[in-house]
Amino acid sequence: MNRKTFLQETGFAFAAICFTCASCTKRNEEELQPSNNSVVLSLDLNTQLLNTGDFLVSSNIIVVRLSTSLQPSSFTAVQKDCTHAGGFLFWDKTAQRFICPVHGSEFNSSGVVLMGPAFNNLKKYKITIQNNQLLISA
Repeated sequence: MNRKTFLQETGFAFAAICFTCASCTKRNEEELQPSNNSVVLSLDLNTQLLNTGDFLVSSNIIVVRLSTSLQPSSFTAVQKDCTHAGGFLFWDKTAQRFICPVHGSEFNSSGVVLMGPAFNNLKKYKITIQNNQLLISA
């Protein structure tokens, strides 16, 4: 093996190892630390989350509209990061669950683990509705 081939192969291996290690670490984002029952997010239901399955991410929270009624139970709000390795979760409208693309953990709409490797449930936030405003609190 010549020097050029050796450097190319070790450089590729090093990059692959760095990528693998980085995918298993939590992001250094500021975590939301609200006081008890304080509103951490307010959404206008006249302009946001209009349809069933719509979701948005804000303030480290994923909010999903589960049905068309204007009841708090028609929405869910959970932490946006997987409890296993901190991967950014996404909402699968068809499967009706949160999925982590890093290692495949799945959570139901209430944040309960359905499939690991995660074993801790997601933090779920309290939802209330006042004057067509969706209020999310700790």
